[in-house]
Amino acid sequence: MYVFVEESWYSEPIPFFKIGIVTHNTTDDGISKSEWPKYEQHDHPVSIARRLFKLMNGNPRKIIPLMWLKFETNDCFTGLQLSKKIETKWLRIFKSWDKDITKNDFFQSQSSTEWFQTKLGDLKKIVAKIIEEESGNYKDFYILENAI
Repeated sequence: MYVFVEESWYSEPIPFFKIGIVTHNTTDDGISKSEWPKYEQHDHPVSIARRLFKLMNGNPRKIIPLMWLKFETNDCFTGLQLSKKIETKWLRIFKSWDKDITKNDFFQSQSSTEWFQTKLGDLKKIVAKIIEEESGNYKDFYILENAI
């Protein structure tokens, strides 16, 4: 599961972010980066790098991962189900926050069903909360340097 932001997110008072999952997790261990040179520059799993390439295809802005959680189970189907369940949980939380008039200062606006916009400080809290709450579900995680 990932949280993507624009490269300039840290200098924006109200950055956009996107949450989601990547389902081709077998590429992380099954494909060597050296066999796929365009992924060699990325520190993240190949699956995240592939998702980034798709997002940036024709996009003038540079999208980067703010964080990702790597789920690993004995079987791919179980890992995928867990990833979907956790993604759905957080999307539901974000969408309810956006609609809840008592918390309407948390999300400034929702530009689409996929991208959310919030204050910089709140985005850092969101990332920390996801990492903390899902700590029993993921094997590894990445967070952008100096993000929180």
